[in-house]
Amino acid sequence: MQIQFILRIKAFLESIVHWLKSFYDWLAKARLFIFAIAVLFVAFFFGFWVYGTERAIRVSGLGLQLVGMWFAIRGVLGIRKYFKQPPLQLLIVNWFKQFPRWARSFTGDMQSTSYSRSHAQADLEIWANDDPNQTIEVRLTAVLQNMEQLKSDIKSNQKSTSQLASEFENHKRQASDANKQLENTMRKEIESSQTNDLLKSLVGMVLLTAGIVMSTISQEFILIINELH
Repeated sequence: MQIQFILRIKAFLESIVHWLKSFYDWLAKARLFIFAIAVLFVAFFFGFWVYGTERAIRVSGLGLQLVGMWFAIRGVLGIRKYFKQPPLQLLIVNWFKQFPRWARSFTGDMQSTSYSRSHAQADLEIWANDDPNQTIEVRLTAVLQNMEQLKSDIKSNQKSTSQLASEFENHKRQASDANKQLENTMRKEIESSQTNDLLKSLVGMVLLTAGIVMSTISQEFILIINELH
C-alpha cells in the first residue's frame, strides 16, 4: 500500500511539473503581448493613479514612446537581417568611406593590348567525289559510300539529340526541386519574420501611439480625472 501511495504521489508531481512546463510554453508564445500589456499598465498606473498630474501623464507618455520606438527599430532591423541585408552600422561606415576625395592630376600610360587568335580545327568528313569521267559503277559506289556516311551522321545526331534531351529533363527536374526547396525556405523565413519581427514592430507602434496620445492630450485627461473625482 505504501509503495502504491508513493507511486501515485510521484505520478501526481510529474503531472504537475508537466503542466507547469506546458503553461510556461503557452505563456512564452505570447510573451511579447504580455510585456506590452505590462508596460501599458505601468504607464497608466503611475500616470493616472499614483500621481495623476499633467506632468506625470506626459512623462509616462514619453516613456511609452521610447519603449515603442525601441521595439519598432528592433523589428525593422530583424526584418533586414532575414533578407540578408547588411547591418545599419555597416551601412553608415560604408557611407563615410564613400566620401568624395580631392582629384589628383596624373598621367596614365597607354598600355598596348595584344589579342590572340585561336584557330579552331574542324574535323571534315571526307566525301567521295563524283567524277563524270568515271564509270557508272564507280560513281554508284561513291554515291553509296556517301549515303552510308550520311546514315552514320544521322544516327550520331539522333544519339546526341537523345542524350541532350535526357540531360535537359534531368536538369529540369533538378531545377524544379531546387525551386521548391528555395520556396519552402523563403516561406519559412517570411513566416518567421512575420511572427517575430513584424509583431515587434506592431507592438512598438501600439506603444508609440499610446505614448503620443498621453503626451498630446494630457490636459484633457486631467480634466476628465477632475470631473470623475
